[in-house]
Amino acid sequence: MARYGTSPEDDATRVSMPEHRDYVMTSMVVQNQVEGLEVRLNDDGSWYAVPPELDTCAILAGGLLQVVTNGRVRACLHRVKTPSNRDRFSALVGCMPVQGSTVRAMAELVSEDHPLMYRPCDPYEYVRFQFSEEGRRSKDALKAFCGVAKDEHVEA
Repeated sequence: MARYGTSPEDDATRVSMPEHRDYVMTSMVVQNQVEGLEVRLNDDGSWYAVPPELDTCAILAGGLLQVVTNGRVRACLHRVKTPSNRDRFSALVGCMPVQGSTVRAMAELVSEDHPLMYRPCDPYEYVRFQFSEEGRRSKDALKAFCGVAKDEHVEA
């Protein structure tokens, strides 16, 4: 459960959770009828509100799904704003592989036209890296952790 409190000021631009991408495979967000979840669908800087409709949930792609799909499904950049004067609650469910597993691109999604983008990785090592000082400083923690450089050849 997540609680985002009301703003002490009347500020319609208040960001309660800064923009980020989840590290999990997928995240499910169930909103409690209070607006606030926003996603960025492209690189033009536009944010789109996800309506908090009754009996619905939002499914967000995470970083590990980006690895499995070899970058074809990008992790969803999202943030939370609480512009209304109401507390915002949401239920969050993240999907992670079992400990000891390795996450790798599906072989069918790696080709000459779409070369391997991410080396196989331990998902829990990736989580530790993302929250490390180096990971937090990185512009793209996933690429810094297991990304394949353009001139690097790695077997899937």
